[in-house]
Amino acid sequence: MRLQSKFSALLFAPTLLAQDPLQVAPAHYKLVFENEQVRVLEGRDLPGERIPMHAHPDTLMVVVAPFKRRLVLANGKTIAVDMKAGDTRWMPAQSHAGENIGDTETWAIFIEFKQPTTVPPGKPEPPRAK
Repeated sequence: MRLQSKFSALLFAPTLLAQDPLQVAPAHYKLVFENEQVRVLEGRDLPGERIPMHAHPDTLMVVVAPFKRRLVLANGKTIAVDMKAGDTRWMPAQSHAGENIGDTETWAIFIEFKQPTTVPPGKPEPPRAK
């Protein structure tokens, strides 16, 4: 295993209690709005930058500018995402670490719901990260 791979494994190792992105990565997340129902964050990072393991409750993500990222979920599974400006994605509550693997800045708005959301009867479950 290459040294870089070992370093990445340590960087993205799941933690028992993933933390608030504002605490884990204050240089990358900014609080935009908050009330009793939602918290809105702006997330940005440059190509090659990594964000340690952190948690989001049920969240609606709106992509401001196109980006490519590698996410490592709390269970160790790795997924790559390639997002376009204007994409909107439902993210069920999750913990993950992230790395900007593209050549553009990651830029997205995260609307975090303070209460768990429910899916009305007869509606499909929201997609879950694999």
